[in-house]
Amino acid sequence: MGVFGDILAVVASVGSVVGGACTAFRWYRRKHDDVLYFKHYCEHNFMYFKSFVDKLVYKTISRPLPDSRFINYDLALKNGFYANDVMKVDARFGSDVQSYQIPYKSEIDYQADPQARILIEDSRISGRFTMDPQLKADTDVALNKFLKVKPNTTDGPTMRMKSFVKDGDSTYRCVLQAASYFDQVRTNLTLDEPFSLGETVRIADLGTEGHLKDLSESIMANTIGVSAVWVMECDEKDKNDRLRFFLRPRRGTTGVFTDMLGTISGVVEPPVDGAFEEASLEDYLMKEIRREFYQESGFNRYLADNSLSEEVVKICPLAFMRELTRGGKPQFFFMIVTPYVPERVLSKYFKISYNGKEEFYSDMRSRFMMYGLSPETMTNLILAYRYIQRNQRLDYVDFS
Repeated sequence: MGVFGDILAVVASVGSVVGGACTAFRWYRRKHDDVLYFKHYCEHNFMYFKSFVDKLVYKTISRPLPDSRFINYDLALKNGFYANDVMKVDARFGSDVQSYQIPYKSEIDYQADPQARILIEDSRISGRFTMDPQLKADTDVALNKFLKVKPNTTDGPTMRMKSFVKDGDSTYRCVLQAASYFDQVRTNLTLDEPFSLGETVRIADLGTEGHLKDLSESIMANTIGVSAVWVMECDEKDKNDRLRFFLRPRRGTTGVFTDMLGTISGVVEPPVDGAFEEASLEDYLMKEIRREFYQESGFNRYLADNSLSEEVVKICPLAFMRELTRGGKPQFFFMIVTPYVPERVLSKYFKISYNGKEEFYSDMRSRFMMYGLSPETMTNLILAYRYIQRNQRLDYVDFS
Protein backbone atom coordinates (compact mmCIF):
# COMPACT_ATOMS: atom_id res chain seq x y z
CA MET A 1 0.00 0.00 0.00
CA GLY A 2 2.99 2.27 0.61
CA VAL A 3 4.19 2.44 -3.01
CA PHE A 4 0.65 2.47 -4.34
CA GLY A 5 -0.23 5.23 -1.91
CA ASP A 6 2.79 7.27 -3.02
CA ILE A 7 1.71 6.90 -6.66
CA LEU A 8 -1.82 8.05 -5.81
CA ALA A 9 -0.41 11.03 -3.94
CA VAL A 10 1.74 12.00 -6.94
CA VAL A 11 -1.21 11.61 -9.33
CA ALA A 12 -3.39 13.71 -7.04
CA SER A 13 -0.66 16.33 -6.78
CA VAL A 14 -0.20 16.46 -10.55
CA GLY A 15 -3.98 16.64 -11.03
CA SER A 16 -4.16 19.51 -8.59
CA VAL A 17 -1.39 21.38 -10.40
CA VAL A 18 -3.00 20.78 -13.81
CA GLY A 19 -6.40 21.82 -12.48
CA GLY A 20 -4.92 24.95 -11.00
CA ALA A 21 -3.13 25.72 -14.25
CA CYS A 22 -6.35 25.28 -16.25
CA THR A 23 -8.21 27.57 -13.86
CA ALA A 24 -5.44 30.14 -14.09
CA PHE A 25 -5.44 29.90 -17.89
CA ARG A 26 -9.23 30.38 -18.05
CA TRP A 27 -8.92 33.39 -15.72
CA TYR A 28 -6.16 34.81 -17.92
CA ARG A 29 -8.17 34.28 -21.11
CA ARG A 30 -11.22 35.91 -19.55
CA LYS A 31 -9.23 38.89 -18.33
CA HIS A 32 -7.38 39.14 -21.64
CA ASP A 33 -10.68 39.12 -23.53
CA ASP A 34 -12.06 41.77 -21.17
CA VAL A 35 -9.03 43.98 -21.82
CA LEU A 36 -9.40 43.60 -25.60
CA TYR A 37 -13.15 44.25 -25.28
CA PHE A 38 -12.60 47.47 -23.32
CA LYS A 39 -9.74 48.51 -25.64
CA HIS A 40 -11.98 48.16 -28.70
CA TYR A 41 -14.76 50.05 -26.89
CA CYS A 42 -12.45 52.98 -26.14
CA GLU A 43 -10.94 53.09 -29.63
CA HIS A 44 -14.28 53.63 -31.41
CA ASN A 45 -16.97 56.28 -31.18
CA PHE A 46 -19.98 54.63 -32.76
CA MET A 47 -19.15 51.92 -35.36
CA TYR A 48 -18.14 48.59 -33.77
CA PHE A 49 -16.90 45.24 -35.12
CA LYS A 50 -19.41 42.39 -35.00
CA SER A 51 -17.02 40.40 -32.77
CA PHE A 52 -17.24 43.22 -30.21
CA VAL A 53 -21.02 43.43 -30.52
CA ASP A 54 -21.21 39.64 -29.98
CA LYS A 55 -19.44 40.04 -26.63
CA LEU A 56 -21.59 43.02 -25.74
CA VAL A 57 -24.76 41.01 -26.35
CA TYR A 58 -23.37 38.13 -24.28
CA LYS A 59 -22.47 40.47 -21.40
CA THR A 60 -25.81 42.28 -21.28
CA ILE A 61 -28.55 39.91 -22.49
CA SER A 62 -29.18 38.49 -19.02
CA ARG A 63 -28.11 41.53 -17.01
CA PRO A 64 -30.89 43.26 -15.01
CA LEU A 65 -31.85 46.61 -16.49
CA PRO A 66 -31.16 49.75 -14.46
CA ASP A 67 -34.15 51.30 -12.73
CA SER A 68 -36.14 53.94 -14.59
CA ARG A 69 -37.88 56.84 -12.88
CA PHE A 70 -41.22 56.11 -14.54
CA ILE A 71 -41.02 52.58 -15.99
CA ASN A 72 -40.31 49.38 -14.08
CA TYR A 73 -38.49 47.47 -16.81
CA ASP A 74 -38.60 44.18 -14.91
CA LEU A 75 -42.41 44.11 -14.87
CA ALA A 76 -42.36 43.27 -18.57
CA LEU A 77 -40.92 39.84 -17.73
CA LYS A 78 -42.01 39.28 -14.13
CA ASN A 79 -45.34 38.87 -12.28
CA GLY A 80 -46.78 36.95 -15.23
CA PHE A 81 -48.38 40.09 -16.69
CA TYR A 82 -47.42 39.08 -20.25
CA ALA A 83 -46.33 35.48 -19.71
CA ASN A 84 -47.93 34.21 -22.92
CA ASP A 85 -46.68 37.06 -25.11
CA VAL A 86 -42.99 37.17 -24.16
CA MET A 87 -40.55 36.47 -27.00
CA LYS A 88 -38.23 33.53 -26.24
CA VAL A 89 -34.88 33.12 -27.99
CA ASP A 90 -32.04 30.61 -27.80
CA ALA A 91 -28.64 32.28 -27.98
CA ARG A 92 -25.40 30.41 -28.65
CA PHE A 93 -22.13 31.98 -27.57
CA GLY A 94 -19.39 29.56 -28.57
CA SER A 95 -20.41 26.24 -27.01
CA ASP A 96 -22.71 27.95 -24.50
CA VAL A 97 -26.42 27.81 -25.46
CA GLN A 98 -28.94 29.58 -23.25
CA SER A 99 -32.60 30.57 -23.50
CA TYR A 100 -33.65 34.14 -22.83
CA GLN A 101 -36.86 36.11 -22.61
CA ILE A 102 -37.13 39.32 -24.61
CA PRO A 103 -39.82 41.89 -23.62
CA TYR A 104 -41.63 41.92 -26.97
CA LYS A 105 -44.64 40.22 -28.53
CA SER A 106 -44.13 39.30 -32.18
CA GLU A 107 -46.91 40.35 -34.57
CA ILE A 108 -45.23 40.07 -38.00
CA ASP A 109 -41.90 38.46 -38.89
CA TYR A 110 -40.96 39.95 -42.27
CA GLN A 111 -38.14 37.44 -42.63
CA ALA A 112 -40.58 34.54 -42.46
CA ASP A 113 -43.19 36.36 -44.56
CA PRO A 114 -41.50 39.01 -46.73
CA GLN A 115 -44.77 39.65 -48.59
CA ALA A 116 -46.63 40.70 -45.44
CA ARG A 117 -48.14 44.17 -45.65
CA ILE A 118 -50.35 46.30 -43.42
CA LEU A 119 -52.99 48.28 -45.30
CA ILE A 120 -54.16 51.57 -43.79
CA GLU A 121 -57.91 52.01 -43.37
CA ASP A 122 -59.15 54.60 -45.91
CA SER A 123 -55.47 55.45 -46.65
CA ARG A 124 -55.63 58.30 -44.17
CA ILE A 125 -55.52 59.25 -40.49
CA SER A 126 -58.83 58.38 -38.81
CA GLY A 127 -59.34 61.31 -36.47
CA ARG A 128 -57.49 62.08 -33.27
CA PHE A 129 -56.86 60.07 -30.12
CA THR A 130 -59.18 61.18 -27.33
CA MET A 131 -58.04 60.15 -23.88
CA ASP A 132 -60.59 59.23 -21.24
CA PRO A 133 -61.14 62.40 -19.10
CA GLN A 134 -60.59 60.52 -15.84
CA LEU A 135 -57.35 58.94 -17.12
CA LYS A 136 -56.15 62.36 -18.28
CA ALA A 137 -56.80 63.81 -14.84
CA ASP A 138 -55.13 60.82 -13.14
CA THR A 139 -51.99 61.18 -15.29
CA ASP A 140 -51.53 64.94 -14.85
CA VAL A 141 -49.13 64.35 -11.95
CA ALA A 142 -47.06 61.83 -13.93
CA LEU A 143 -46.81 64.21 -16.89
CA ASN A 144 -45.67 67.10 -14.67
CA LYS A 145 -43.08 64.91 -12.94
CA PHE A 146 -41.77 63.73 -16.31
CA LEU A 147 -41.43 67.31 -17.58
CA LYS A 148 -39.53 68.34 -14.45
CA VAL A 149 -37.02 65.55 -15.01
CA LYS A 150 -36.87 66.12 -18.80
CA PRO A 151 -37.71 69.85 -19.22
CA ASN A 152 -36.71 69.96 -22.91
CA THR A 153 -39.53 67.57 -23.88
CA THR A 154 -41.82 69.05 -26.53
CA ASP A 155 -45.37 68.05 -27.42
CA GLY A 156 -44.83 67.16 -31.08
CA PRO A 157 -47.18 65.23 -33.40
CA THR A 158 -47.20 61.43 -33.24
CA MET A 159 -49.20 58.63 -34.86
CA ARG A 160 -50.93 55.87 -32.92
CA MET A 161 -52.23 52.47 -33.96
CA LYS A 162 -55.87 52.24 -32.87
CA SER A 163 -56.45 48.73 -34.22
CA PHE A 164 -54.64 45.93 -36.04
CA VAL A 165 -56.25 42.81 -37.55
CA LYS A 166 -55.25 40.06 -39.95
CA ASP A 167 -57.13 40.25 -43.25
CA GLY A 168 -55.60 37.41 -45.28
CA ASP A 169 -52.55 35.14 -45.57
CA SER A 170 -50.08 38.03 -45.76
CA THR A 171 -52.42 40.99 -45.46
CA TYR A 172 -53.28 43.02 -42.37
CA ARG A 173 -55.34 46.13 -41.77
CA CYS A 174 -54.91 48.93 -39.27
CA VAL A 175 -56.65 52.11 -38.18
CA LEU A 176 -54.28 55.00 -37.45
CA GLN A 177 -54.95 58.15 -35.46
CA ALA A 178 -53.14 61.39 -34.73
CA ALA A 179 -51.82 61.85 -31.20
CA SER A 180 -49.27 63.99 -29.38
CA TYR A 181 -46.01 63.17 -27.62
CA PHE A 182 -47.59 64.16 -24.28
CA ASP A 183 -50.27 61.49 -24.88
CA GLN A 184 -47.42 59.00 -25.07
CA VAL A 185 -45.77 60.44 -21.96
CA ARG A 186 -49.00 60.17 -19.94
CA THR A 187 -49.41 56.47 -20.79
CA ASN A 188 -46.64 54.40 -22.42
CA LEU A 189 -43.74 56.40 -20.90
CA THR A 190 -45.00 56.75 -17.30
CA LEU A 191 -47.11 53.61 -17.05
CA ASP A 192 -45.65 52.49 -13.68
CA GLU A 193 -46.03 55.86 -11.92
CA PRO A 194 -48.82 55.42 -9.28
CA PHE A 195 -51.71 57.88 -9.51
CA SER A 196 -54.29 56.70 -6.94
CA LEU A 197 -54.20 54.03 -4.24
CA GLY A 198 -51.21 52.44 -5.96
CA GLU A 199 -53.01 52.15 -9.31
CA THR A 200 -50.90 52.57 -12.43
CA VAL A 201 -51.65 52.82 -16.14
CA ARG A 202 -50.00 49.43 -16.66
CA ILE A 203 -52.26 47.75 -14.08
CA ALA A 204 -55.34 49.50 -15.44
CA ASP A 205 -54.55 48.30 -18.98
CA LEU A 206 -53.64 44.67 -18.26
CA GLY A 207 -55.19 41.96 -20.37
CA THR A 208 -56.17 38.49 -19.14
CA GLU A 209 -54.34 35.17 -18.87
CA GLY A 210 -50.89 36.64 -19.45
CA HIS A 211 -51.74 38.48 -22.67
CA LEU A 212 -51.69 42.10 -23.76
CA LYS A 213 -54.99 43.77 -24.45
CA ASP A 214 -55.91 44.09 -28.10
CA LEU A 215 -54.88 47.51 -29.43
CA SER A 216 -58.55 48.37 -30.05
CA GLU A 217 -59.26 47.90 -26.31
CA SER A 218 -56.16 49.57 -24.86
CA ILE A 219 -56.44 52.89 -22.97
CA MET A 220 -52.87 53.86 -23.87
CA ALA A 221 -51.70 56.18 -26.63
CA ASN A 222 -49.76 53.32 -28.28
CA THR A 223 -47.85 55.62 -30.61
CA ILE A 224 -45.83 53.87 -33.31
CA GLY A 225 -42.07 53.73 -32.89
CA VAL A 226 -39.33 52.73 -35.34
CA SER A 227 -35.86 51.34 -34.67
CA ALA A 228 -33.09 50.38 -37.09
CA VAL A 229 -29.72 48.68 -36.75
CA TRP A 230 -27.23 50.47 -38.99
CA VAL A 231 -24.73 48.06 -40.56
CA MET A 232 -21.72 48.70 -42.81
CA GLU A 233 -19.82 45.95 -44.62
CA CYS A 234 -16.09 46.39 -45.20
CA ASP A 235 -13.27 44.29 -46.66
CA GLU A 236 -11.86 42.82 -43.45
CA LYS A 237 -10.31 39.36 -43.91
CA ASP A 238 -11.84 38.13 -40.66
CA LYS A 239 -15.53 37.46 -41.38
CA ASN A 240 -16.40 38.35 -37.77
CA ASP A 241 -15.03 41.85 -38.30
CA ARG A 242 -16.42 42.35 -41.80
CA LEU A 243 -19.55 44.00 -40.39
CA ARG A 244 -19.64 47.23 -38.41
CA PHE A 245 -22.62 48.14 -36.23
CA PHE A 246 -23.68 51.58 -35.05
CA LEU A 247 -24.12 51.93 -31.26
CA ARG A 248 -24.21 55.05 -29.14
CA PRO A 249 -25.17 55.76 -25.48
CA ARG A 250 -28.48 57.61 -25.15
CA ARG A 251 -28.61 60.83 -23.17
CA GLY A 252 -30.43 61.09 -19.87
CA THR A 253 -32.79 63.62 -21.48
CA THR A 254 -34.28 61.08 -23.91
CA GLY A 255 -37.76 59.79 -23.20
CA VAL A 256 -36.83 56.16 -22.46
CA PHE A 257 -33.84 53.78 -22.18
CA THR A 258 -31.59 56.56 -20.93
CA ASP A 259 -27.90 55.81 -20.26
CA MET A 260 -28.13 52.66 -22.40
CA LEU A 261 -26.61 51.90 -25.78
CA GLY A 262 -29.09 52.78 -28.50
CA THR A 263 -29.32 52.78 -32.26
CA ILE A 264 -31.33 54.73 -34.83
CA SER A 265 -34.86 55.14 -33.46
CA GLY A 266 -37.74 57.54 -33.07
CA VAL A 267 -41.46 58.15 -32.86
CA VAL A 268 -43.45 58.21 -36.11
CA GLU A 269 -45.18 61.41 -37.24
CA PRO A 270 -48.38 61.37 -39.35
CA PRO A 271 -48.61 62.92 -42.83
CA VAL A 272 -49.17 66.69 -42.65
CA ASP A 273 -52.50 66.50 -44.49
CA GLY A 274 -53.49 63.16 -42.94
CA ALA A 275 -53.46 61.29 -46.27
CA PHE A 276 -51.03 58.49 -47.18
CA GLU A 277 -49.54 58.30 -50.67
CA GLU A 278 -47.89 54.96 -49.86
CA ALA A 279 -49.59 51.63 -50.60
CA SER A 280 -48.86 50.19 -47.16
CA LEU A 281 -47.83 51.20 -43.65
CA GLU A 282 -44.43 49.54 -44.20
CA ASP A 283 -43.70 51.82 -47.17
CA TYR A 284 -44.53 54.90 -45.09
CA LEU A 285 -42.44 53.70 -42.15
CA MET A 286 -39.40 53.02 -44.33
CA LYS A 287 -39.60 56.66 -45.40
CA GLU A 288 -39.86 57.66 -41.73
CA ILE A 289 -36.88 55.58 -40.60
CA ARG A 290 -34.83 57.02 -43.46
CA ARG A 291 -35.72 60.53 -42.22
CA GLU A 292 -34.78 59.55 -38.67
CA PHE A 293 -31.51 58.02 -39.89
CA TYR A 294 -30.48 61.17 -41.73
CA GLN A 295 -31.46 63.41 -38.81
CA GLU A 296 -29.48 61.40 -36.26
CA SER A 297 -26.40 60.56 -38.36
CA GLY A 298 -26.03 63.32 -40.93
CA PHE A 299 -25.42 60.58 -43.53
CA ASN A 300 -27.46 62.49 -46.14
CA ARG A 301 -24.87 65.27 -45.98
CA TYR A 302 -22.13 62.71 -46.60
CA LEU A 303 -24.03 61.47 -49.67
CA ALA A 304 -24.46 64.99 -51.02
CA ASP A 305 -20.81 65.94 -50.45
CA ASN A 306 -19.66 62.82 -52.31
CA SER A 307 -22.26 62.96 -55.12
CA LEU A 308 -23.77 59.63 -54.07
CA SER A 309 -27.36 58.58 -54.68
CA GLU A 310 -29.70 57.75 -51.79
CA GLU A 311 -30.11 54.35 -53.44
CA VAL A 312 -26.88 53.21 -51.76
CA VAL A 313 -28.79 53.32 -48.44
CA LYS A 314 -30.71 50.04 -48.26
CA ILE A 315 -33.56 49.62 -45.76
CA CYS A 316 -35.00 46.22 -44.88
CA PRO A 317 -38.05 45.61 -42.63
CA LEU A 318 -37.39 42.95 -39.99
CA ALA A 319 -40.41 42.74 -37.69
CA PHE A 320 -43.48 44.38 -36.22
CA MET A 321 -43.76 43.84 -32.47
CA ARG A 322 -45.47 45.21 -29.40
CA GLU A 323 -43.12 46.24 -26.64
CA LEU A 324 -44.05 44.85 -23.22
CA THR A 325 -41.76 47.27 -21.37
CA ARG A 326 -43.98 50.14 -22.49
CA GLY A 327 -47.26 48.26 -22.14
CA GLY A 328 -47.71 46.99 -25.70
CA LYS A 329 -46.50 50.02 -27.67
CA PRO A 330 -46.25 49.18 -31.43
CA GLN A 331 -42.62 49.02 -32.61
CA PHE A 332 -41.28 48.35 -36.10
CA PHE A 333 -37.72 47.09 -36.55
CA PHE A 334 -35.49 47.60 -39.59
CA MET A 335 -31.92 47.12 -40.76
CA ILE A 336 -30.12 49.90 -42.62
CA VAL A 337 -27.14 48.92 -44.77
CA THR A 338 -24.75 51.50 -46.19
CA PRO A 339 -21.38 51.34 -47.94
CA TYR A 340 -18.37 51.34 -45.66
CA VAL A 341 -17.22 54.81 -44.60
CA PRO A 342 -14.34 55.31 -42.10
CA GLU A 343 -15.51 56.43 -38.69
CA ARG A 344 -13.23 59.49 -38.77
CA VAL A 345 -15.03 60.65 -41.93
CA LEU A 346 -18.51 60.04 -40.53
CA SER A 347 -17.67 61.74 -37.26
CA LYS A 348 -17.82 65.29 -38.65
CA TYR A 349 -21.27 64.67 -40.15
CA PHE A 350 -22.50 63.15 -36.93
CA LYS A 351 -21.30 66.18 -34.96
CA ILE A 352 -23.35 68.61 -37.05
CA SER A 353 -26.46 66.43 -36.89
CA TYR A 354 -28.92 68.16 -34.57
CA ASN A 355 -30.81 65.02 -33.58
CA GLY A 356 -27.55 63.13 -33.10
CA LYS A 357 -26.37 65.67 -30.55
CA GLU A 358 -29.75 65.71 -28.82
CA GLU A 359 -30.16 61.93 -28.76
CA PHE A 360 -26.69 60.64 -27.87
CA TYR A 361 -23.78 61.46 -25.57
CA SER A 362 -20.56 63.05 -26.82
CA ASP A 363 -17.49 61.17 -28.07
CA MET A 364 -15.65 61.64 -24.77
CA ARG A 365 -18.54 60.31 -22.69
CA SER A 366 -18.94 57.40 -25.10
CA ARG A 367 -15.30 56.35 -24.87
CA PHE A 368 -14.85 56.31 -21.12
CA MET A 369 -18.17 55.03 -19.82
CA MET A 370 -19.43 51.46 -20.22
CA TYR A 371 -23.09 50.98 -21.10
CA GLY A 372 -25.40 48.04 -21.60
CA LEU A 373 -27.80 47.56 -24.50
CA SER A 374 -31.36 48.82 -24.24
CA PRO A 375 -34.10 46.17 -24.71
CA GLU A 376 -35.03 47.84 -27.98
CA THR A 377 -31.47 47.72 -29.34
CA MET A 378 -30.94 44.17 -28.08
CA THR A 379 -34.08 43.00 -29.89
CA ASN A 380 -33.13 44.88 -33.05
CA LEU A 381 -29.67 43.25 -33.03
CA ILE A 382 -31.15 39.76 -32.54
CA LEU A 383 -33.45 40.32 -35.54
CA ALA A 384 -30.59 41.69 -37.65
CA TYR A 385 -28.35 38.76 -36.68
CA ARG A 386 -31.04 36.31 -37.81
CA TYR A 387 -31.35 38.11 -41.12
CA ILE A 388 -27.59 38.14 -41.72
CA GLN A 389 -27.25 34.47 -40.76
CA ARG A 390 -30.03 33.45 -43.16
CA ASN A 391 -28.61 35.45 -46.05
CA GLN A 392 -24.92 34.77 -45.30
CA ARG A 393 -23.73 37.95 -47.02
CA LEU A 394 -25.39 41.35 -47.23
CA ASP A 395 -24.48 41.43 -50.94
CA TYR A 396 -27.04 38.71 -51.59
CA VAL A 397 -29.96 40.40 -49.84
CA ASP A 398 -32.86 41.65 -51.93
CA PHE A 399 -34.11 44.84 -50.29
CA SER A 400 -36.91 45.49 -52.73
